[in-house]
Amino acid sequence: MFVRAKTIKGQKYAYLVKNTWKKGKVSQETKKYLGRIIPLLDSNPSFIPNKIDFNFSLKECMLLLLKNEFYSRGFINHSRQNALVFDNIIINFSTNKILKDDKNIVLFLNNRYFYSDSFKDLISFFRPEVEDDVKGQKLAQAFSDAGISISKEDFVGLYHKIYSK
Repeated sequence: MFVRAKTIKGQKYAYLVKNTWKKGKVSQETKKYLGRIIPLLDSNPSFIPNKIDFNFSLKECMLLLLKNEFYSRGFINHSRQNALVFDNIIINFSTNKILKDDKNIVLFLNNRYFYSDSFKDLISFFRPEVEDDVKGQKLAQAFSDAGISISKEDFVGLYHKIYSK
């Protein structure tokens, strides 16, 4: 499945779409409406990310990596929730939802779409490959698909945390 963007009355909206074959032809089926697309500011090049302590759990490491991405784009901690906020956009780490004005939205960053399902996929990444020649591909793909930047050092740290057992 993939994300398809549609422009309706000047606004961009995202849909999860699946290709299927019917009678020798490709047919596209919309599986889910994801929300309005909100482009984010580029990351601040002078932002210094928080150091990830890979002694923490895998989930805690993923949360810190995600938070670093959004801190670099101007998000700040919400005072009463486990969330980040910027310009009425809320990224809620308790519910894994991305909202603006209480509606699901899709964030466009690094030429990719970050939405609640991709958020959940990263936070709950526990599906390592078993074949040595493909180890780390799903992890790299999950970050790439979500538009989340990750340094080589942090990727290697996560890789060792997942595959060095």
